[in-house]
Amino acid sequence: MTSRRNFLKAGILATAGLGAGLAASTLPIPGASAKKTSQAPKTTPYLVDSSSMGDVLALEQVSSAATFNVAVPTHLPAGTVLKEARVASDGNMVSLVYSSNSMDRLAYYKDGEIAMTVFQVKETVIKGPGPVLPKGFQRLSVKGNAGYAQEPDASKGQPGQVQWWSSGRRISILANQKVSELLKVANSMEAGANA
Repeated sequence: MTSRRNFLKAGILATAGLGAGLAASTLPIPGASAKKTSQAPKTTPYLVDSSSMGDVLALEQVSSAATFNVAVPTHLPAGTVLKEARVASDGNMVSLVYSSNSMDRLAYYKDGEIAMTVFQVKETVIKGPGPVLPKGFQRLSVKGNAGYAQEPDASKGQPGQVQWWSSGRRISILANQKVSELLKVANSMEAGANA
């Protein structure tokens, strides 16, 4: 009984602390203007440097540097070209980075030329999506492999995405394209030989 009471007391204190912290964030700051605006505060999103995705390699070298068979799309949206292929130092992640003259750029990256990314990550534990998907996601299949997708939402700066699991990899495609277009790319992906 005592441990339950202490647990409940700790929960109440944590909730009160969170509430006080939220309330404090709305209090006026001394010396700050009290002027109200109708605009939402502007935030600067964290931008990813593409170098964090690994080393740049020629596409022909990617399969030998990766620890799994790498798949490359044979269908791309009009005006889309491979900009670079990157492999993480441990070989467990491959990033195919594309630029395009027909698609809006992805807002996540410092390099303003990235329009589409295809990530492939070695995945030996999780074999597919969980039983519950977040709001706005839909289940789908890519060449018989379970996955999920989400339509783009420009108001949130959120690209369309398709993710699925195949041959010990989780594959994700992100671009400012509808899921139906991303599925064309996904279904065109062919696995190359792993040296």
